[in-house]
Amino acid sequence: MKTLTLLLSLFLGTPLLTQAGNAPGPIAPILQSFVDKRIAPGVVGLVLNRDGVVSIEKAGYSSIANQTPIREDAVFWIASMSKTFTGAALMMLVDEGKVRLEDPVEKYLPEFKGQTVAGTAGSDTSHPPKHPITVREIMSHTSGLVLASDKTLKQTHVLKDDVTEYASRPLRHEPGTKYEYNNCGINTGGRIIEVVSGMSYGEFMQTRLFDPLGMKDTTCWPNDEQAARLAHSARFTEDKTDLVEVKQDSNVPAQAVERLSAGVPVPASMIAEMGFGIAADYGKHYAMPAGGYFSTARDLGQFCQMLLRSGELNGRRYLSENAVATMRVSQTGDAKVSAQESYGIGCSVKLTDEEGPSAGSFGHRGARRTAMWIDPKNRLAMVLLVERMDMSGEQQKVMYADFMKAAVAKHANPAPPPGPPTHANISFGPHAHQLIDIYLPKKGDAPYPVLLWFGGIWKPAKHPANLGFFDSKGVAVIAVQTRTMEDATAEKEGVPISYVQSDAIRAVQFVRQNAAKWNLDPDRLATGGGSQGAQPALFVGCSRDQANAASLDPVERASSLVSCVAAYRCQPTLDPVRMQEWVPGVKWGAPAMGCSFEESLKRRSELLPILKKWSPDYLLHKNAAPMFFENEWGLTQPKDVTQANYDVHSPRWALGFQALAQGAGATCLVKFPEHPVDGYVDIWDFVARQLQKKQ
Repeated sequence: MKTLTLLLSLFLGTPLLTQAGNAPGPIAPILQSFVDKRIAPGVVGLVLNRDGVVSIEKAGYSSIANQTPIREDAVFWIASMSKTFTGAALMMLVDEGKVRLEDPVEKYLPEFKGQTVAGTAGSDTSHPPKHPITVREIMSHTSGLVLASDKTLKQTHVLKDDVTEYASRPLRHEPGTKYEYNNCGINTGGRIIEVVSGMSYGEFMQTRLFDPLGMKDTTCWPNDEQAARLAHSARFTEDKTDLVEVKQDSNVPAQAVERLSAGVPVPASMIAEMGFGIAADYGKHYAMPAGGYFSTARDLGQFCQMLLRSGELNGRRYLSENAVATMRVSQTGDAKVSAQESYGIGCSVKLTDEEGPSAGSFGHRGARRTAMWIDPKNRLAMVLLVERMDMSGEQQKVMYADFMKAAVAKHANPAPPPGPPTHANISFGPHAHQLIDIYLPKKGDAPYPVLLWFGGIWKPAKHPANLGFFDSKGVAVIAVQTRTMEDATAEKEGVPISYVQSDAIRAVQFVRQNAAKWNLDPDRLATGGGSQGAQPALFVGCSRDQANAASLDPVERASSLVSCVAAYRCQPTLDPVRMQEWVPGVKWGAPAMGCSFEESLKRRSELLPILKKWSPDYLLHKNAAPMFFENEWGLTQPKDVTQANYDVHSPRWALGFQALAQGAGATCLVKFPEHPVDGYVDIWDFVARQLQKKQ
């Protein structure tokens, strides 16, 4: 029969793997293309938003040997995707105050006391580490623990004993100095869960995550019914023109399986799929935190939806918003992963959007090319399930990018356009351009913290910033329009930038003076701006308090100090010399001084007193407001961006400013692709967290 099927297929010119599983839907043709191109034997793709599944589609076979069409509820070995489960579980204990990421592992597992760092190659000299490995380091692959690939490690199938074995080995490098993908670290995190919770790792996962989320098919030990839905793995034929199903240990005697499993039943298909050793996992009920789980698309969708909703689902909170934010930002410090990704707590973090999901998306892949990604910016999560042993790097690029780009293109749910302000066109000064719009949040409790976001400094403009996000955080947004440099030039002001910077100070004082009128918190104000609009925001944050107790104007008697500053793609100096040092060749900003760029260079000594008064970098001091710079471009100019545009928005501006800020003792963080910031997702997350602090 198989020979006849093959002959018919060749005669008709029809690929063998295209005969089953065509699901109707916009993503189905993409999935079918993976089957046709021999990238995957069978595939299930799921896309969801905050409200639930928007698409679940399939193509191909769960068994190409038997020509069994794949099902939506097919069970897949998700391997290292288990790490994100473990990260979420550990962060539950962080939320409860039972674990701290900064703590040394030895606080919870005393067997790690006295670890040493192995000597360099050719040397037997070991030494104590500069600091004991921390919980953060084991969960972000920077601990230096022994690797699971070390053939001398004993495999006990008992988590406590396995972790004790890790602890007995010297560290491979100083903790925190190098990223090295490490199953032993994640397994150690699972053991901490056991010690702190008083439950086995598997029991904790089942009772705290899987059962409440309704993940009924997520397990390390599929039963007969689940094993019957197992997607079987495939690999290339020797000539790499087709796929063939992989059988691991299909001829092991039943007595041997029963002996290894201590009599616990093990489905034969599990032995064939995973190998004889999995019988010990059944017998000892061993759940491997770094890669032991099997699951389905819908089960994973439940987990992803909870993370997409910042830790809540169906009225139940599993993780705090801060816990999810911690999981999804880089935790590797100076230890870089790659140009495309970094690593948080139990999950990878995207630094670029080239595969489809936006930078800042997070999730994990598995050894057999399963994947899940949560994309907060596009308000989507994507799950792609395949079982393929030897997929080439090029095939992986095609599969991940084609699926995820299609999912984003068809189902992305960007924030809706802003509604009208709660209070519009309020004058904070006598000039027609001195106006603010106030957007009060629908959520949260008054008095509300406030972000003042500045518009353009050349043309009058108001730019409300990320209203949906700040509404969800209970933060008011005020769009500020100031007088412009054009206004100053028309009125023959010698230093045009003075109009903008002075108005920025007054806007903050005006809002603070009138805060009670709009249910605003005068003690929690932040400033921010994009491109040129960041100049006045930084000027406020770097300036000392401009309150004038002797003034007859009550606005001028109010404090001008703010809680923090957010700067996006900005130029933070007016000094032409610093501009050229930070971004060679750039010619921006000189009109702010009332002359051309070339003239400003010649007259720089003469203009220095003006720069020291109006340029934020000259006002830096130890007590300046904490600042966060973000840029979506890195230190290399993107192909689709002009030189002029790149120069005036390069992250080199921020790095130059950061060096000065650090020298002054001020807090200044800089984020751009390949340069994540520990603890913060982006400028919005930074502002929200700063404003939520008790003042």
